[in-house]
Parts: sequence; structure tokens; C-alpha cells
Amino acid sequence: CFYTYIALKALVELNLLHHVNVKLIIEGEEEIGSHSLKKVLGTHAQQLKADHLYVVDSGMKSLEQPVIGIGARGILSFELEVTSQNTDLHSGEHGGLAFSATRALVEVLAKCFDQDGKVLVNHFYDDVKPLSLEKGSFDVTFDQNEYQKNYGIKALANLKGTTLTESNWIYPTLEINGIYGGYTDQGFKTVLPAKAYAKLSIRSVPNQDPKKLADDLGKFFKKQIRHGIDCKLKVLSLGNYFISTPHSKCVAVAKKAYTQVFDKPCLYSLCGGSIPITADLAKTAHANACLIGTGLMDDNIHAPNEHFQIESFKKGFLTIAKILDILGNDTINN
Repeated sequence: CFYTYIALKALVELNLLHHVNVKLIIEGEEEIGSHSLKKVLGTHAQQLKADHLYVVDSGMKSLEQPVIGIGARGILSFELEVTSQNTDLHSGEHGGLAFSATRALVEVLAKCFDQDGKVLVNHFYDDVKPLSLEKGSFDVTFDQNEYQKNYGIKALANLKGTTLTESNWIYPTLEINGIYGGYTDQGFKTVLPAKAYAKLSIRSVPNQDPKKLADDLGKFFKKQIRHGIDCKLKVLSLGNYFISTPHSKCVAVAKKAYTQVFDKPCLYSLCGGSIPITADLAKTAHANACLIGTGLMDDNIHAPNEHFQIESFKKGFLTIAKILDILGNDTINN
């Protein structure tokens, strides 16, 4: 994050960076799986050893309440291809005769969920061990009405029997990220598509095996697809979850820094999103890790007009500087 570099630059130029060695990793491939960085971890493991790992790629609900991320869900991404015949067919001449790929696709996707929000893929929840979100330690506040109003959300998808925060933080999800097939350009074309596709993703939680989840999803589609229709599930990525302890010095330092900069006690959070490289970085560095950052939920992440507020930049800059000051002067207990 840019404010991390600026904070380091300022401390060096002001001769205020004492008794702490900083290893700064900047990468731009997090959204596509951090493939290049993973190679670097294998070839430069010795150089990357550290005592603490701060991943500056997280955020908070508002600048009124600072939080530290001590966990994030993993992400698995897929493309499902459905084939119903050799070529697109005329929907008049073949309508009522041939079962189209688009129809088979939406039919099988509808079988993935029940009315209570449960994912019906076999063994999907078998290895889930829900974490305890201690009130007063975690920022579990969630204003449902404000959330729906801000984003124009018409319906909620939380698993029955869970709070919205629990459903987003500590339970796995299966989402349909995109569907396409047939004629989708301007105008109209009367076809029965031969092929149809869906982009899917799973957000996994601690104790879940990405490869097992992928295998179970593939078996589910093979079993549930309409008889005679072909389907292939292509695995695009398998990113693991990250979980840390709130009792490490790494977290304690960040918590103290946030508390001083924001002038308000810092809480913990988990991340419904994913930063798969975090677990790999922590393992390579042999370091305790946590997620920090001052991005906000209303920054329009992954949407038009994605932005970052000036006040968020200021708070992020000051927090990074304070973390390095605490580490350098070893004032964690003061």
C-alpha cells in the first residue's frame, strides 16, 4: 500500500527508524493468485525470514473503530462448462425437442442451495469448526438496515441460524460470480445454445482442504447435471485460508498502534474476503502475522469508482509509523 512506503520513507529521511530491520514486499498479482510471489518464496526463503509479518491489505467498517484482522477465508475459483449438443440450434425448429446448455446450467446451479441458504454440495460443512467471536474483543457490530440501504441490497444470503457477521466470517460460502452462454449481444437471436458457462467461487474456512472441496464440487455437478448433458469443472485457483493468534507480539504491537492513532481501543476482526498469499508468507517467514489497513467497506472495492479516502491515507500512514516506532523502541508494554 502506498502509505506504507511513504511512512517508511519519512522515518528514514527523518532518521527515526531505529533498531528495526524492515523487509518490504510490494506485489500486484494478489487478485490473480500471486503466482510470481509464490516462486520468490521458494527461492528466497532465507532472505524473507522475519519476526513479524504485517499484510497491509485489509480494512475496517469505518474510521470510528480500528480493527486488526487475525483471519481471512480462503478462495477457490472455478469455471463450469456445460455442453448439450454439437452446435447452437434454432429455438423454433428445435424448441421442445433439444434441452439447451443454458437451461441445463441454470437447473444444476439451482440445486446447489436450499431455501435456508445451505450449500447442498456433499461434505461441504464436514470440516467446519466455528470460531468463537468474543463480544468486546471482536468488532461484531453489523447494521443490517444501513448495509442494505447503502448497497441497495434486496435480499440477504446468510445461513439460517447464524448472524450476518458469522455467515460472512466463519462459515464457507459458494457463490455464482458469472453466467454466460448463447446470444448475449444487442438485439435478439433465437438459439438453443450448445454450450453455457458459469464462474464459481468458494470461500473456505479453517480446517477445510481446498482440494477436497474442489473434488466434492466436481462430483456434485457430475451427479446432479441432467442425464445426457456433459459438464466439466475447471479449477482456476486454490487459495488457502489464513488464521492467526490474537496473543502474538505482532498483533499486540498493531493493536497498541491503532489505539494510539485512532484514540480508541482497537478490536479484532476476521475477513470474509481472501488474501491467500498471507498463509504462504507467514510460513516462509516463520513469523506471526496479522492483517492491517484502513480501506473502508464503502470504497466501492471491485466496482466502478473504487476509491480511497484522504483520511484513510492519513490514518494508515500514522499507524505504520507508530508500529515501527513501537517495535524499534520496544515500548509494547509501556
